[in-house]
Amino acid sequence: ESDTITLTYFSASSFQITTTTGTPITATNIFICGAKDSTFLASPGHTNYRWYKNNISNLVSSTNALTITSSLLSAAEGTVSFFVIAVNSAGCEVSVQKNFRRDNSFSVNLGPDKNQCSGTNAILSSPSSPTGILYLYKWNNGSNATNITVNTTGTYWLTVTNNGTKCPQSDTLTVTFSSAPIVTVTPDTTICNNTSVQLNTLIAGPGGYTFAWTPTTGLSD
Repeated sequence: ESDTITLTYFSASSFQITTTTGTPITATNIFICGAKDSTFLASPGHTNYRWYKNNISNLVSSTNALTITSSLLSAAEGTVSFFVIAVNSAGCEVSVQKNFRRDNSFSVNLGPDKNQCSGTNAILSSPSSPTGILYLYKWNNGSNATNITVNTTGTYWLTVTNNGTKCPQSDTLTVTFSSAPIVTVTPDTTICNNTSVQLNTLIAGPGGYTFAWTPTTGLSD
């Protein structure tokens, strides 16, 4: 008499850490940009997901998703190992591990929105951003310079990418150019000594105004 048995071996390599869109992450080291929260997934179709930080005594998630917050991984920690263990459809335990690190080596800050007079120029830059061949600058007008000069109203943004870690940082600001008001004052006037005349001004244009008459000597207000 004889009998036959079929053995099926499941490959653990099919169990992967992916992006939130399901794209497998092949790199061993994963860089998280800035202080943002970043979510990663383990391959679907498994059960009993367990994410650990550094060792199995430090369980940080029990689903197939892991959101790395600033409190879970700070820039000061450097490179940290995260690994996930799960059970596949055959009852086999599979795992995968990646190294994570925050890249807080630079920041982009264009400052507050600007209001300028028409006919002037505004120079936009991010003083805290680094320069050098490891960093790529990209403005929404296509410029790759560290600063740009603009003279039209609009919203402008800058993205700086660390070519080493591929981490981008960006910021946006709005620049508004306003037309100067048209000012008309009382025409030239001749008056007698020891008398007075009222001077008036007519303003054409939007916005609120402040007034400064010169010279100040001999004026009541």
